[in-house]
Amino acid sequence: METKFVLITDSHLLAGNSKLHNIPIKEVHKIIVAEIKEIEHEIDFILHTGDISDNGSQESYFTAVEIFSALAKPVYWIAGNHDNLKAITGFKNESNINSSKSFTHNGTTFILLNSVVLASDGKNRSRGVLTSSELQFLKDSLEASKSNAVVIALHHPPLKTGTWKDERMLENTKEFFEILNSFDNYKLVLYGHQHHEQETVIDNAKFYSPPSASFQFDRKVKWAFEDSPPGYGIICIKNSNTFECENRFLNIKIEPIYEPTK
Repeated sequence: METKFVLITDSHLLAGNSKLHNIPIKEVHKIIVAEIKEIEHEIDFILHTGDISDNGSQESYFTAVEIFSALAKPVYWIAGNHDNLKAITGFKNESNINSSKSFTHNGTTFILLNSVVLASDGKNRSRGVLTSSELQFLKDSLEASKSNAVVIALHHPPLKTGTWKDERMLENTKEFFEILNSFDNYKLVLYGHQHHEQETVIDNAKFYSPPSASFQFDRKVKWAFEDSPPGYGIICIKNSNTFECENRFLNIKIEPIYEPTK
């Protein structure tokens, strides 16, 4: 049985019509949602792998509610390093927003991991870490799903990409892969944070990051941008053993200007 879903990452939404690095980010997401609605009859759900908000403000999540509640299908989510787990409450309580961190659909189990941790100043770290409890959750979930194919999602990249963003990837990848290597049922690992698309196959598993829904970073020059527009991914699972990942870029032109967060 086929499963098809949309993968969104790094929305970086702000309050109202505020611009993100000169990008009308709310309008960009209205276009994304309009495109999703055209194929909504074909898909089962939407998965967001974090950085729903850019600044973690309550108002930015009001914008997210306005954007994503226009969709009829469930929206599953995990937090990114820009998100605020206290302020996000209003978003996750919206009727079509599903906060489940493990679910099974058409014989495939989805495990959604939180890789966001706090720094000593109480703010979210840019680099990701899977805590001991989150690693145990992963191990237990894989053990409980041995008869199913498994898709794992987290915000921070567990693989190096050869870009300057590697300094901000998942920190404890060794522990992550030690658990994965104890199982043979994980088939797809999804992530974001790096702001560009990537697809890698390791053994029998695919690792995939879609284009960012806000902007694509230059892969070599720190804080510079690529010319590519915002985008998202579409994933099709066929018979729990074939996983096809498609990049979709919006047919729009943006002119981002880097403005450090104040």
